[in-house]
Amino acid sequence: MPAARRIIIVANSKSGSTAANALDQLITALRTRGAEVEALTTEQPAQLSALAKKACESKPDVAVAFGGDGTVNTLANALAGSTVPMGIAPRGTFNYVAKQYGLPESPEDIAELLTTGSAQPIAAGEVNGKLFLNNCSFGLYTDVIEARERHKAQWGRYRLVAVISALATALRSTARLPLKLAGAENGTHHHGRASLFFAGVNPRQFADSGFEISDAVAAGALGFVVVDTISAGRIVKMIAGAAAGTVEQLQHVTAFTDTALRAEVLRRRPLKVVIDGELLRMNSPLQFNYRAAALQLVMPASPQIAVAT
Repeated sequence: MPAARRIIIVANSKSGSTAANALDQLITALRTRGAEVEALTTEQPAQLSALAKKACESKPDVAVAFGGDGTVNTLANALAGSTVPMGIAPRGTFNYVAKQYGLPESPEDIAELLTTGSAQPIAAGEVNGKLFLNNCSFGLYTDVIEARERHKAQWGRYRLVAVISALATALRSTARLPLKLAGAENGTHHHGRASLFFAGVNPRQFADSGFEISDAVAAGALGFVVVDTISAGRIVKMIAGAAAGTVEQLQHVTAFTDTALRAEVLRRRPLKVVIDGELLRMNSPLQFNYRAAALQLVMPASPQIAVAT
């Protein structure tokens, strides 16, 4: 990709208490480097999709997601199938996508990358036609995300709030989902009740919790984790195992990989699903697919973890 000159930023201006200042710094740094910059901003997450679509239709040299992983996901879905590369200016709580590809966080370093970096293909997961760059989950994790957003609205968007909220919610969760899974390569994986279903395409998330499937995910597959219906005591063990990197060794946790999977929840009402940290509803069954080279991302020449393309 030639040096970027025309850049459109899609910004969630509520991503952190210093978002407005950081956005101004980024715009100044880009213009100092000769870029033509336009910023499309909103404080309403529901409006991000329309802004992302507008950015894509104007065909800039780079469209940049300024915000957390939810903002990144929104822009990624708008750019899917287009030739416009995506850039990321991470401003969220966890920023898993930015960490996966070794992207910088300071406005000056982001501006340098966006104006001199090259676009490289990256993989994504897909569920019922919607891309995800980190994960898609339902069950216990959905309860955790719902509670996290309530608690952050009350106490602020801090990592500690998210951690405490997750622990408290997990101990109270009553998720009991009748679940049937059928994979493309290995047949039926699971048929029974589950507390949690997790599908991921970001190997860093699996590696951080000690899942050995992280290498297979990095090589070109989706990773899946199913947690059987468990008690509060076992939930505590699972959380401790995740922190210690031993969660995959627990008897009630099943982890595997596949390039495609059909997940059917045996009930009629729409399912609450979390995709890259954002809550929405989908009808069962959910069809998961691995998409190689789904997007073009502006990133350093040697990202921290290579992704198969």
